[in-house]
Order: sequence, then C-alpha cells, then structure tokens
Amino acid sequence: MADRTGLLKTRLLAAVEAVRKLPEVNPKMVGAIGYCFGGLCALDLARYNIGLRAAVSFHGNLSPLPETELTPTSTSVQVHHGDADVHIKTPVSEFMEEMRLREADWQFTSYGKAEHGFTEP
Repeated sequence: MADRTGLLKTRLLAAVEAVRKLPEVNPKMVGAIGYCFGGLCALDLARYNIGLRAAVSFHGNLSPLPETELTPTSTSVQVHHGDADVHIKTPVSEFMEEMRLREADWQFTSYGKAEHGFTEP
C-alpha cells in the first residue's frame, strides 16, 4: 500500500482498462466497489479521475493519496464506514474535506457501533 501512486496505480488502471475492453461492457458505465483494501482501491480510482461512473467503499481506508494535488473528480463516491472501526486512522472529517476540495459527488454513511469488517456475516 505504500506505493499508491506507482505500482498499485498501474495495476488498478490496467484492471479498469481490461474491463472496459470487454465486448459486453459499455466502457462509459464502469464503476468500482471494494471492501477493506479493495475499498481503498475504489476510492483511489475515484481520486485518479479516470472517468469511472461510481466508486463504492465498504470499511476501506480513507487516507488521501500521498503527496498529490487535490484535483476534482467526476466519479460519484459512496463510502460505508463502521463508526467503531479502529483500523481506519484517517479522521472522517478529513476525508469529507478532501471530497469537498475535489468537488466530488459523494455520500458517506457511518454505521453506529459497527467495527471493521462489519459486512462479514
């Protein structure tokens, strides 16, 4: 996770491009959803502003990209967060401010008393 603007970004962009090339996929209607680390990846794809329709994160890390300018994103963002999640170190207020600065269309749902991995049965 330390190299979110290098190798991880390269791999995420390659995955999106592979999906967009599938004959049954409308390349303008691609989104991303992820849980935990995948949630961080979905949020980073929104931050890269590559034309995804939506990015949804469930109990994902909220930390911003390291050492990057906060540029606008056209990707709609939805975050589902456990209020009692001790694994997420970035304050929710900082994430919300990042989304405002990125002029994002975003929604944030916090689930009271929910811990990390709250979607697992």
